[in-house]
Amino acid sequence: MSVRQNYKPIRNAALCLSAILCLLIFGAREISAAAGDLDLTFSGDGKLTDLFPGRTGGAFTGTAVQPDGRILAFGNRSDVIYIARYNADGSPDTTFGGGTGKVAMQLPEYYSFPTGALLPDGKIVMAGCYCHPDGYFENQVLALFNSDGSLDKTGDNDAFSYGSGAGVYAVATQSDGKIVTASSDVYGNWLITQWGDFQVSTPDVGYPLSIATEPDGKIVAAGYSYAGDFAIVRYLPNGELDTSFDGDGIAITQITPGFDTVYSIAVQADGKIVAAGSANQYEDDHSFVVVRYQANGSLDTTFDNDGILTMPDPLAFRVPSVASQRDRKIVVAGTSSNGSNNDFTLFRYNPNGSLDTTFGGGDGKATVDFNNSDDR
Repeated sequence: MSVRQNYKPIRNAALCLSAILCLLIFGAREISAAAGDLDLTFSGDGKLTDLFPGRTGGAFTGTAVQPDGRILAFGNRSDVIYIARYNADGSPDTTFGGGTGKVAMQLPEYYSFPTGALLPDGKIVMAGCYCHPDGYFENQVLALFNSDGSLDKTGDNDAFSYGSGAGVYAVATQSDGKIVTASSDVYGNWLITQWGDFQVSTPDVGYPLSIATEPDGKIVAAGYSYAGDFAIVRYLPNGELDTSFDGDGIAITQITPGFDTVYSIAVQADGKIVAAGSANQYEDDHSFVVVRYQANGSLDTTFDNDGILTMPDPLAFRVPSVASQRDRKIVVAGTSSNGSNNDFTLFRYNPNGSLDTTFGGGDGKATVDFNNSDDR
């Protein structure tokens, strides 16, 4: 069951390291390069490590590629929002951040903004929480930036927009510019907010960790159920559960008898939904999992025969992100252990779930190390 109410967010207020922040770009712009090779037209070697002068600590937690090829990177350190924009060759975009290509915004105490998204008009939304000093999340909070990196002062007190919920777990934008977030309410119910329009609470599901939107305005959220299974919920554009999706709008998939969770989802051009996460059957038995669903919520049996691709985790691979290419190949990004530290790792799969042997030297995998550091 879903509880829906009209919702208008409360708007209020408040308002730059050497932070080392890393990007890497895979590609094949050069004729001699193979899929999965580092793109040497980006920063000279396909990798970029950047600094925010005057700051210490920090990390990029997300990226977005603009239609013009410029790359947006954003992140968070306890009391600072980081945003940087780069040209396609990895050089700083001097039209952003007052000519530096970077924005570092000091936050008030107890605020955190770990995630963000690009809006169709080029604006940037950063999303997070006001975190109570006692350790629990108290509100969802958004901060909106203009396309040049300046703060969009649309809040009542020139900084933040607030909404009920235990902080933002994930954020996405729709083609019409509306912002949707995934959170949970005070009762632990799955909570979806379309800012300025509605907020919908769906009990007896679990916790959403990823959110995506479809071209027709439907909203897809994914995470884990209270029983520890993959959970996917789809909503109509008005916030009601989409009963054409698995009969009641909710698809629960048990991967193992242990704890299984979705960390990232992607909606393909054909409407199929790809979910990536982990399956932990026993305390020391971890696998990473990719599941593909038909648009109606049923498992897609054309993908790895049963819709569920499970790979043992000998390298302790962790899956924070998944994407679907235009040719329906699936890219899973994360980190894996090389025995002494972690490296950036990509896997690419064909539409049928087999590893793409044209990617990453013939094994479907590409791994990159930043100077023997612990990369995540």
